[in-house]
Amino acid sequence: TIFAMANKREGGIIVIGVEDDGNRVGLSVDNYNSYSHDQINQYLEGKCNQSISCKVSNIEHQEEGTTNSKKFVFIQVKETREFPLVYIGGQCLYNPSVAEYGSNIALRRSAIYIRNTTSVGNKEIETTEEWQELIERTYRKYEKEALRRAEITGDSDSNPFDEELNV
Repeated sequence: TIFAMANKREGGIIVIGVEDDGNRVGLSVDNYNSYSHDQINQYLEGKCNQSISCKVSNIEHQEEGTTNSKKFVFIQVKETREFPLVYIGGQCLYNPSVAEYGSNIALRRSAIYIRNTTSVGNKEIETTEEWQELIERTYRKYEKEALRRAEITGDSDSNPFDEELNV
């Protein structure tokens, strides 16, 4: 999910302790305490073609009108500066005790992960439409960065591609 959100425009926030349907179940004390900012960022180190880091916050929330509180972990993922983020770590399986087959592969080396727009979840990029969207986002991101750099340097020269080529 972190790798997919880093490839998403403006990144995103992962909330641990909330089910896909929005039900806020919270985390056990042990599970809540197992999430640490340093540990997650150390795990991410060297797993991508560029550096990536997240902000991890452990939050305890008291439910309105009760004395009950639930524990949640928020992981804030920033959009990558360079685009796209490619996973370069080792292959990871959902269930290591089962053979390696398509639906058991959680992370695959050299894969690009994106947020799935049709349902909750993440997926490896695979369709022509997903590749096209990725290419367009990459172009827009670099175009925006080039314009920003031109403004900083005060470069007001016209675009050489706007002029007719003289041979």
